[in-house]
Formats: sequence, C-alpha cells, structure tokens
Amino acid sequence: VGGMINFEGKGFQIDYGIPVEKGNYSQYRYLPFVNGGAMLVDRKIFLGAGGFDEDFFAYYEDVDFGWRLWVLGYKVVFAPESVVYHHHHGTSKIFSEDKLRFLKERNSLYSVFKNYDDKNLAKVFSGTLANIFNRIFVDFKFDYKSYYDLSTDSSKDAETGDQKISKEPLSSLMAARNFFDDLPKLIEKRERIQSRRKRDDKALFTYFKGQFLAVSPDRQYQKNQIDMLKSLGIYKVFEKEIKRTLLIISSEVISKEMAGPAIRVWNFAKVLAEHMNVILAAPNK
Repeated sequence: VGGMINFEGKGFQIDYGIPVEKGNYSQYRYLPFVNGGAMLVDRKIFLGAGGFDEDFFAYYEDVDFGWRLWVLGYKVVFAPESVVYHHHHGTSKIFSEDKLRFLKERNSLYSVFKNYDDKNLAKVFSGTLANIFNRIFVDFKFDYKSYYDLSTDSSKDAETGDQKISKEPLSSLMAARNFFDDLPKLIEKRERIQSRRKRDDKALFTYFKGQFLAVSPDRQYQKNQIDMLKSLGIYKVFEKEIKRTLLIISSEVISKEMAGPAIRVWNFAKVLAEHMNVILAAPNK
C-alpha cells in the first residue's frame, strides 16, 4: 500500500510495516503501482499490456507494469477491502546485496527508457544515468583530486584510498553496461508502448508522488542529485499546473445503468478530469 515512483524509476512502498489499525486504509485511491505479490488484474488487460517484462527477472517489474498501465490509459486502484498474504523477500534473501543492487539499477533504467514520453525522455534519462554514477561515488572512496594532480609528483605517494572498485558500486556500473547491451531490444519495446500511449506525462504525474526521493542518505549524494535535477530542468518536468475548474451540465441521469448520451457525458468528464477539476451536474435525485 502507498506505492511511490521517483523520477529514475525506483519504487517505494512507504506504508510497509505499518500496522493496519494505524494507517488510513478505508478509502479507494489511485496508486502508480501495486506490489506484484498483492495485485489483481484482468487477464486480458494483463496480457494485452505486455504483462511483467520478462527481462527484469525480479525487482521493479511491478513498478514498470503499473506505470505502463497508466501510460496505456488504465488506472491502478487500491482496494481497501482486499486481504493479501505475502511472504516478503522470500526470493531475494538468497541473493547477495550487490546482485540485488544490479537488478534494481538495471530495471529502473529499463522502466525510464520505456515509459517516459518523447518530450521528457532525454532530460530524465540523462539524469537517471548521472545519478547511477552519483551512487557509485558514494561507495567508491577514492581521492581522485590527489591522484590526478599533475602539477606535482605527489600522485606517487598520495594516500588516495582503495583504487579497486568493490562489488556494490561495480554492480551499478554493470547495470548501465547491461542497459546499453540491451538497447536494440529496448528501443523496440519503447516503440510498442509509445505507439499505444493514451496519456501524456503531465496527466500521468497527477497520480504520482515521491518523484524526488533520494535512495541514499549520504549528504553529498543528495546535494549532487538536487544540483543535477536543477541543471537538467527535471524539476520543471514534474511541476504541477494550476488546474482550471470545468462545470459540465447534463440533462441525462448518471447511474450504474445509463443510456448512450449519459455514457458519453460520463466518459467525457472522466477524460477531462485528468487535466482539470471537473464538476458534473446531472438531474439525479
């Protein structure tokens, strides 16, 4: 419950571990995605939308699928009356942290490349790739300034730290390598998704939260991320526009069973509601 997606395709389940009685779980609400182990979706829609991307193997395949559903015109909804039993981390506990990090880094790159619209892809993808290197530098403690200071001969004796990159930062680097190896296949996937796009990113972001969440608590990392988001204009990508209010007056009764004209008015209001505040006035009792 409570899924969020940040700008680089990382998924967060912010309500994980919160007791049911302490949370607000009584209302239906839209979510960008739901946990793949706690979801129900019509089989035709699942297969028609492409299902889980098999190249992910694990991690963020549910984020990618939920995101794709929104792009294709569907909606993802939290059902408060549902009860799900799920063995959390039942598979992932058998893998080392560096291999899990590889999957998370690579799969979020896949999602970003496939799902952003043409207007935003270049900006956000470049920021996503830059942030991978930002994370590598958090874990790779190497004094490059001293080592590459060619003004003196101090590089021979400088204490620069370990020059060998460890498995965890290496996994981020190899995730980027894997992305470029798979680029021809990813281009085909992106073309299939974008050719069927029903929502632009502005409409889609209405339902997203947590776009700027940082995945590392390191202060320098967070500063670098903020500077990068500003310089690339990524903050502006997610700026919420002031919505106008539209009043639609219908002579048709709106109910569970409607005639053709009422259905058209209802669908018209639903589409416009993604771009403005819509009030539908109908002669219902």
